[in-house]
Amino acid sequence: MNKQSMEIFEREIKRQCRIFFMSVEYLNEYYKNPTEVGVDKVWYHIQSFLTSSANISKLLWGVNKQISQSRKELREKLGVSEDSPLKHRKMRNFFEHFDEHLEKWVKDNSNSIFIDSNIGPKTAIINDSDKYQFLRNFNPASNIITFKDHEYDMKVIADEVYKIYIVVSQQ
Repeated sequence: MNKQSMEIFEREIKRQCRIFFMSVEYLNEYYKNPTEVGVDKVWYHIQSFLTSSANISKLLWGVNKQISQSRKELREKLGVSEDSPLKHRKMRNFFEHFDEHLEKWVKDNSNSIFIDSNIGPKTAIINDSDKYQFLRNFNPASNIITFKDHEYDMKVIADEVYKIYIVVSQQ
């Protein structure tokens, strides 16, 4: 990667970090005053959180092995390891392809009660009943986003993005 390309990628990573931080800031406001913040706005910022962190991931690794290899120098310069929690974009993909998951859920779970876009611990609604199934859940106490049975620790992602931002801001 030449110097100009490196600078362009760094600038875009920095921009995506700032977008990410806007979502984190909004979610932090939710933690302070959960009754004054709208549920749809919380989910909007969760989606923004997922999208901006996935955009950083794509800038660092691309979408295939060849691109990933060409961005190795960028990752090394920014101190991003190959086992970074940002590398995987599975949770963002769940949200992006929600329609496909919803269609499959409806087909396979006609006898279940559908719970979606819940905010809070799952146990506040149910106690592990097979009759109830969550699609999307956000537990602010643990900073965990859940899609079906997949969990995503927002704090781990936020820590990684902050670390990258500090480095990229010094470039």
